[in-house]
Amino acid sequence: MRTLTLSMWLVVICVSFTLGGCSLFQSHPSETAIELNAFNSLSKEDQDRIKASPKDSFVKIVKYKGQDAYAVTFNHTSTDSSGNITVYVGLDKTSIMGQGFEDEQ
Repeated sequence: MRTLTLSMWLVVICVSFTLGGCSLFQSHPSETAIELNAFNSLSKEDQDRIKASPKDSFVKIVKYKGQDAYAVTFNHTSTDSSGNITVYVGLDKTSIMGQGFEDEQ
């Protein structure tokens, strides 16, 4: 009886860690909104360069034209003549400040 109770507790603990751990690896909702706002600001031609999804990007805070901004850089969008597409979004997470290419401001 004691081993059955112990086994049940181990199962409960394992399930709790599994469910809790899964939520650690999900994108933060505000970052997703930033990525989608940045994607929607692109021209159709630039949107077509994003092969997977707008979530295939990374977000970081940078200085853009003297102001803090989110830089959303879309992976795998570089060409022979330009780097990955980067969209600069205001700290309000909705206003588009500009667009360029990775390592270009």
